[in-house]
Amino acid sequence: MRLKFIEPLIPTLVQKPPEGEGWTHEVKFDGYRSQMTIDEDGTRIYTRSGHDWTAKYGDLVREAKRLGAESAIVGGEIVVLNDKFRTSQRCAKPSPAGSTTCILLPLICFILTATICAIRR
Repeated sequence: MRLKFIEPLIPTLVQKPPEGEGWTHEVKFDGYRSQMTIDEDGTRIYTRSGHDWTAKYGDLVREAKRLGAESAIVGGEIVVLNDKFRTSQRCAKPSPAGSTTCILLPLICFILTATICAIRR
């Protein structure tokens, strides 16, 4: 079955974060919010607005095979850590040829960003 893009929730900017036990706070990475879809038709990567950027992230699509998933939708940020362990959009930005400046780290960070909050919950 071909999985469909799921529109992400967009955060609302507020003056101060809400308080109480019913809230989860997450670190904002400086990357590209994206969604990776894996199904019988292959792997696709979408922007947060649903544009298909699979061709721009060809290296991430190839690396996604290492996950061994038959079917998955993973939402998160495509980020790369620079030499000071800070995120860098420059490195995560796709090239017209379908590769990022860094090959493995974007996939690792993409998966970690999407799963850390789920593990905590």
